[in-house]
Amino acid sequence: QSDLGITTLHNTTSLAVTKDYVVVNTRKEAGMLLDRKTGAKVGTMPNMGSVQGQDGLTNFFATADDADNILINNLAPNAGTYKVWRFKGVNATPELYIDWTSSPASGIGRKLSIKGNLDGDAIITAALMGDAKSFARWQVKDGVLLSQTPEIVAIKGIDAAWWNNADVVATNPSDPTADYFVSYYAAPRKFAWVDGKTNTIKAQGPEISGNWIQNSADYTVFNGNPYAVNMSINSFTWGSDDKVYLHDANAVTTFTEPIWATPIGTYGGKDNGGTNANGTGDSILKVSNDGYYMYLYFMFTNGCVVCVQFDCIDM
Repeated sequence: QSDLGITTLHNTTSLAVTKDYVVVNTRKEAGMLLDRKTGAKVGTMPNMGSVQGQDGLTNFFATADDADNILINNLAPNAGTYKVWRFKGVNATPELYIDWTSSPASGIGRKLSIKGNLDGDAIITAALMGDAKSFARWQVKDGVLLSQTPEIVAIKGIDAAWWNNADVVATNPSDPTADYFVSYYAAPRKFAWVDGKTNTIKAQGPEISGNWIQNSADYTVFNGNPYAVNMSINSFTWGSDDKVYLHDANAVTTFTEPIWATPIGTYGGKDNGGTNANGTGDSILKVSNDGYYMYLYFMFTNGCVVCVQFDCIDM
């Protein structure tokens, strides 16, 4: 990240990937724009205004849908009740999109995921912090956010509190009862596929050491097959982890071991001149418009921003 001119450590939290750009969100700074194809730095989001904030808690996390809409949320209750702003493209002005005036004191805002299109159907999810092992879920139908107040969903089968580190992503933008995936730092520390009707874990990836933090998840369908991604992060000055795992989500049997993973000791904060004290990062799956490529974008705070291309060509 030093090559991109990011000088503030520990505050780069997330990536929002649109059709043409990768937006690198650093708290209290305007979103940095990278050309999605070349990785070149091409500017910053010009109209973040009050969303950028001066407290480092307003533009806490950013994500994007499938139609160039960017969502940025604050950290609640540290910065008041939970709010999410919508940008209709990187050059747009923000609109207050979600204002959850009764958001819980336990906290929300460290992760935000969206599946679908805010101009059509979408499911928005955000993990609640603390020991509830629950998340908030909003539904968008035909371009309309159905309620400012989310449905609270409790997950069965997680043994301990995940506190600040969890991420939830839906699979079907039109069906809130469809299966979903959750990455969390709680025993058993396994990336989980959850039955959306019963909210019970139906399959899990391999267990990750309690030394490392899981807190990112995404999902897409590429070449007719579903894929999910999670990551584990080293927040210490010692040891090696900082690894991204890609899973085949076609069946519970194929989900139990990753089909691809990054090398350890290459992309993380510890391996690039500094620690990642907050144990944060992000991972995003996107499919090209022509359907030939799947792109995995990931970022380790204080480390690297990376894009990996997968194709559907049978060699």
